[in-house]
Amino acid sequence: MIRLILVVCVVLLSACAATEVGSLTYDQAVAKYGPPDKETVVGGRRVSVWNVGSTTRKTRFLNEDIFDTRHNQVIRTFDAAGLLVEQSFR
Repeated sequence: MIRLILVVCVVLLSACAATEVGSLTYDQAVAKYGPPDKETVVGGRRVSVWNVGSTTRKTRFLNEDIFDTRHNQVIRTFDAAGLLVEQSFR
């Protein structure tokens, strides 16, 4: 049951993140998430990396230990006009 809840949460979070693709601009991303930790331009596209938080954390739920793996980086790729065209988590 817990795994099902986790899967549903991951799907919902992925859907929320996908809504930014095609609508978020680079300037909006910087205003929302702060300046990127690294960035480069590849083939006319700006690839920006934001480092986010820790790798794992341990929580206790219904007397079970749950290890919640989090992504360390969000990689956003913006086109030449500054519009988000791709977003991935690592």
